Amino acid sequence: MRELVVRAARLRVPPGGDERAPGAAVTTELCGHWEHEAPCPIPHHTGVEPLGDGLIQVRVVASVAPGEDEAIQGRIHGALARGRLDAPGDPAWQLLDDGPAAPTDEELELGRRLEQGAAG
Repeated sequence: MRELVVRAARLRVPPGGDERAPGAAVTTELCGHWEHEAPCPIPHHTGVEPLGDGLIQVRVVASVAPGEDEAIQGRIHGALARGRLDAPGDPAWQLLDDGPAAPTDEELELGRRLEQGAAG
């Protein structure tokens, strides 16, 4: 049985910045690139919610092998803390805070679907 990892972060994205870039950075960290062949090595979903004034909330939900939760939390943090995607010319973002989070009911359901996809 896989474990559910949820990490929440608040970031500041500069004017004109791509709010999707932090999610692409997480996918690149976990899967090697934001465009990759199926199946996903570490099934996950990144949600982004604009908070206003250039702030966004990012929530990453991942289905991980038992005992890998701390390592995956660290990799997600690292991707967000770098503040940029490796692509040239990509606008930077600033990580304000992040950490493990309790899953919402919707994220628990998403975690079940991610786990089923990992088992397939």
